[in-house]
Amino acid sequence: HDTFIELESFIKAETPGRRIVVERTIAAGNTVTIEAVLADDNRPDFRLAWCGIYTFKDGLITSDHSYLNHRHWPGLLKAVGQA
Repeated sequence: HDTFIELESFIKAETPGRRIVVERTIAAGNTVTIEAVLADDNRPDFRLAWCGIYTFKDGLITSDHSYLNHRHWPGLLKAVGQA
């Protein structure tokens, strides 16, 4: 949990204009699929599509299958020392 928060803080510092635009949500039973786009207010032409499939139990996410091209996520490779 702490690692995720550190990584998120680093990425947010690199892209303060970042926002997620949810384009579609599909719920079926205990599974929710979200189609979304990562946008950046500082780069209007930037859009990174991603999809997340989440399984819930007792109000908590028990499974997260998210798909995106992480190499294009602003600040991520730098945060993990690959840039």
